[in-house]
Amino acid sequence: KSLLVFGNVVSALAAKRAHVPFRESKLTRILDGSVGGNCRTALLVCLSPAAESATETTSTLEFASRAMRVEVDARVNHQVVDVSGSASLSDLWGNLGDVVTASLREELAAL
Repeated sequence: KSLLVFGNVVSALAAKRAHVPFRESKLTRILDGSVGGNCRTALLVCLSPAAESATETTSTLEFASRAMRVEVDARVNHQVVDVSGSASLSDLWGNLGDVVTASLREELAAL
């Protein structure tokens, strides 16, 4: 069922439909950010040259053709986070001091 729903998701994205059924299977929920999100995704399809696999090979190529029509606008996320090293270090020492003080209090109370 998951691969069928994944095919429906790819078809909806290729056709630029308003509703994309990402929530219909666990696979499409996992791949939501990769297929319809802000990233580049590579899809590898495997084919068989055997005559008895001709219908499966044809449907695989049709799926690959639909997947190639999916357009995703992948952009680099630029986010600047200002972190002060000295503030982080003093915060860390403060938290460590609280833990040590509580531990010492427990030991003294036990005596």
